[in-house]
Amino acid sequence: MKYSIKPLLKFVFFTSICGFLSSCSTYVHLGTTLYWSGKDVNEFMESKGLYPDDIKQCSSEKETFLIYGFARPLYNVLEYEVGRGHHAYGTTIYTKKEKVFTGNHKWTYVFTDMNGKIKSHRAETGFGDIDKEFKCNGYYDTSKLELKPRTWSAVAVRQGNKKQGIWGNDVPASNLANAKKEAISQCEKESGERCEFLFGFSNACLSVAHAEKNGPTSYFGLGILGQRSKDDALANCKEDGASNCQVSNIYPVCSTPCDYEQDKQCFFDKPQLAKPGKNGQDDIFNAGEKNLF
Repeated sequence: MKYSIKPLLKFVFFTSICGFLSSCSTYVHLGTTLYWSGKDVNEFMESKGLYPDDIKQCSSEKETFLIYGFARPLYNVLEYEVGRGHHAYGTTIYTKKEKVFTGNHKWTYVFTDMNGKIKSHRAETGFGDIDKEFKCNGYYDTSKLELKPRTWSAVAVRQGNKKQGIWGNDVPASNLANAKKEAISQCEKESGERCEFLFGFSNACLSVAHAEKNGPTSYFGLGILGQRSKDDALANCKEDGASNCQVSNIYPVCSTPCDYEQDKQCFFDKPQLAKPGKNGQDDIFNAGEKNLF
């Protein structure tokens, strides 16, 4: 009787692959790792417009290091009909495409030393568990770092005029309600008019670009770092076709519990935004989840 060794080899091969994948929760992005290796993680986040959704501290007998986790939301694109036009040549169907959040995320990770210098950039494989993986490789202590308390700032405008003249609270508040109260008070005191809450921001920096487009107008920019918020404001201004876009020297205004750029142990929760909602309730959401206006 003859036996074929090929089925056995295939079995061993696929078993090995499955075992390998189940123990490897991440793989290294070689290109970005080579480029970013040794650079500061704040520089990486500023260039990518990212903020960590999770930060872990891991230790081995040889070293202690940080893992910054970034969760990118995954969307499905849905297309649906919004109207029809009838004409001599037939019927034209008008459709609209919309991104719908699937409820899932794709994780990427940046490994750094305790000074925030990047060691590697990685992505999840979809297999295994990052904590268990590194524990199996000798890493014994994985815990989330303590986050600083959230702070809030608010922006108020004269009623009926959302583009010319804005006011905010001078010192970040511990909650949105106090930030709103202070911003509206400052607006009414200095403008002499009735003012209303426009939006609030937490754990982030704000910059405003002033420009001309059918009269004076303003554009907002947000980021966890001051320069990022300036760049965002100028980009929003130029993309809208305004002219003479400029950010004054009074910006950025930051509502953060500590100096993220200078203090390497400064960790705080993900930036949030707030805007007037229905029935007098403010709509509070994580930055990037929906449009502010």
